[in-house]
Amino acid sequence: MISCDFSKQALQRMHKFLENPVTKLFDMTEGLPFANESAAVIIADLSLHYFSWQETQKIVADIRRVLVKDGYLLARINSVRDSNHGAGQGAVIEDNFYCLDGRYKRFFNREQLNELFKEWTFYYCAEYEMNRYKNSKILWEIAVKTLG
Repeated sequence: MISCDFSKQALQRMHKFLENPVTKLFDMTEGLPFANESAAVIIADLSLHYFSWQETQKIVADIRRVLVKDGYLLARINSVRDSNHGAGQGAVIEDNFYCLDGRYKRFFNREQLNELFKEWTFYYCAEYEMNRYKNSKILWEIAVKTLG
């Protein structure tokens, strides 16, 4: 298992939970620093919603490149119904993509998920409310598989 993040501080926090964690610092927009077909599962937990549609498509294509045949992506992604965390707020950059207080954030509806993962097989896709934060958060939880 390799924990990856854009933030050095986030990776340093892994030491609180794991002894000698394997970590990798990188920016997803610059490509995933892993060989083709080198992972069976990739988990993207609330990390795919900070980018333009074009960048998001590029990142998802790169995730697919890294996954083995019949590999899985498990992800949690912002829902367009998540008004507690910025949906519909700030300057509109693209459809469901906003800049609020200098921070960019994308929110997805089911149609956008279908488009983004049209070359994948959906095994699970559900919108739900999470109460881990001060205010409830509405998000999509998905499990998709690369098409062999």
